[in-house]
Amino acid sequence: MKLNFYLVGKFESSLAASMQEYIADGLWEYSKVESLNSCSGQKAMFLTICSHRFRIFTVILYSSEECKEFILSGLSTNKENVDDNALDDYMMEVSNSVSGTFKRDVGSVIPALGMSTPHILDKDSVIEIEKYSNIEGHFRQVKLNQQHLFYIGYFYSPNTDEDIEVEEPMIESDVDSGELELF
Repeated sequence: MKLNFYLVGKFESSLAASMQEYIADGLWEYSKVESLNSCSGQKAMFLTICSHRFRIFTVILYSSEECKEFILSGLSTNKENVDDNALDDYMMEVSNSVSGTFKRDVGSVIPALGMSTPHILDKDSVIEIEKYSNIEGHFRQVKLNQQHLFYIGYFYSPNTDEDIEVEEPMIESDVDSGELELF
């Protein structure tokens, strides 16, 4: 299987698993985003997952105002005067959670991955990356209980034009451990 196809499924499962940790009983919705040009949100949270063969830039495009209720719920506070730094810190944790889960899943087929710390840039940085022809993007709009929160996804940038082939790891119950069975 080509790595770029493998990444799509692993990102989807990483996103769903991570968001369930924040609000388990919420109705989470993830819809495909064709272009980030028309997306709301002026802040872009970047994290990089890298190998010697590729780079993956995970990105959350958000606005503190659109996410405020979600963040305040996560911080267990009703304060309306929480500063932007606290809101951004919480979104960094969301970014770390999704990216860390994604890195772990991709690491099962590509060992020795590195991951950066989150960085906040502006939306123009995301739009600029979309212009490169050798970078593939995969993004979702995230809603909680039918309320828009943010856009999240990744850019995949291989270091060469060659496709990277990976094999889906076997589920442990299917692995022959070599142990003797007693009858």
